[in-house]
Amino acid sequence: MRIKELRQIYNLSQEDLAKLLSLKRPLISLVENAKRNLGKPALELLSQKFGINIDWLSGKSHVLFCDWQKGLEILKGKSTLTRWELLFLLEVMHWVWSIPLTTKCSQETRKDFVSKISQAVRYLLSHCEIVNLNDLGINNALKLFSVFSDNIFESLNAIERNPIATPSLARELASILIGILRDGEFEMRKDDEQEVSSLLLPWGYYVALSYLALKQDLIPLSSIYFIWDFEKPDKNEGIKDFQMQKGNIYLEFRQYMGKANVDILIAGKGKITFDLSEAFAFFTMVLESEKHIDFSVLKYNIYERNITINKMLTIMFTKNEYDILVEIVREISENTDFWMYLQRIYLQKYGFV
Repeated sequence: MRIKELRQIYNLSQEDLAKLLSLKRPLISLVENAKRNLGKPALELLSQKFGINIDWLSGKSHVLFCDWQKGLEILKGKSTLTRWELLFLLEVMHWVWSIPLTTKCSQETRKDFVSKISQAVRYLLSHCEIVNLNDLGINNALKLFSVFSDNIFESLNAIERNPIATPSLARELASILIGILRDGEFEMRKDDEQEVSSLLLPWGYYVALSYLALKQDLIPLSSIYFIWDFEKPDKNEGIKDFQMQKGNIYLEFRQYMGKANVDILIAGKGKITFDLSEAFAFFTMVLESEKHIDFSVLKYNIYERNITINKMLTIMFTKNEYDILVEIVREISENTDFWMYLQRIYLQKYGFV
């Protein structure tokens, strides 16, 4: 059983794991040395509480977590992942990039994401002795993109020189990396895990995190708008109550009973209220609506100056009212520190694609 690998993932000693499972430490040692197996109660606890896939634990599957949400919680904040965690992360990323989104900007992902995955593939091919490399079909996978050559490294060079920012290429590169980690016959050393982790984190985690948004039928904002290198914010700190008013539109950031909200009051027409974590998405939608007639994100949609919330409430703006709303949002976006803060709050909750 992969008990030692499990302890590495959770950073637990044999004693720690024994206490967690209400067992004796010598039993954990026996299991790691293939002299005993864990009983059904311990296996059920690992599955139900931590989302561990029992088939992975017993060596029958490469799938680490049966509960992706719990798995992502384990990865949160880590700077180095084990081979199994990297494989899990990439599989969630692959799933996210496989989902067709309804926003027009969803045809793009970030160029640096594509480049980083290509670099991770290059690193493993260059630094690890993969015994069955020819059986992994990497060349055939890259030939799907006809601009690349028959040589793996020339193909990767082409990608890194001029990344094509499409989910399809990102998905294909993720698939190649999954194949190497899952099927490649090689030893992945600690320094290899650190190097690949440095290429895929933290941005890969936030791509994977958007899985949770998609499962709720939400539409994550395209990652093209994000700067991802940041310290984690506390959404209830860093914001003070303040108001902005122009014409008949009044916008207020406020905190009530520990919850941060944004209110937009359109005099005589109604009020839009949303959580602070959604502010960046809503404001970006307003700015993008100048370029697109129809634009959606999360539960909001703008179509020709009409804003719809949850497909139920629609507020119709006059041209003058909408111009004022855009002007207010643009002023907020020009406050760089605050704009970055709103990005981070959104990113921490919804991830990106």
